[in-house]
Amino acid sequence: LHMRGAMWSPKVTYSTRCIAGFGLIATKPLTKGEVLFVAPRSACLVSRKDRGDTQRRAATKLIKEARKKSRSKWRPFLRTLKPAPCPWTWNAKDRALLQGTELEAV
Repeated sequence: LHMRGAMWSPKVTYSTRCIAGFGLIATKPLTKGEVLFVAPRSACLVSRKDRGDTQRRAATKLIKEARKKSRSKWRPFLRTLKPAPCPWTWNAKDRALLQGTELEAV
């Protein structure tokens, strides 16, 4: 991601000890207004020109890139991912739990 213009402060680090199971945490005191990370469009897997639901676009792009194996320019990123069930793969009973949330349309 660094080669694509992404940057994160040396005051933060990647962690799996976050609520979502992954994220950045501060390792040193931060100051108000300090830039902690930058993610330009060149570092984004899915672009605005891709059509459809955001999660489906990302999943489709991930599948396409994973099929390329070592030829994928996203390989270093892909190797960091772990499988996770997506709402559209859930059974009807479990999907019903999303009613009334922003994920209901997923």
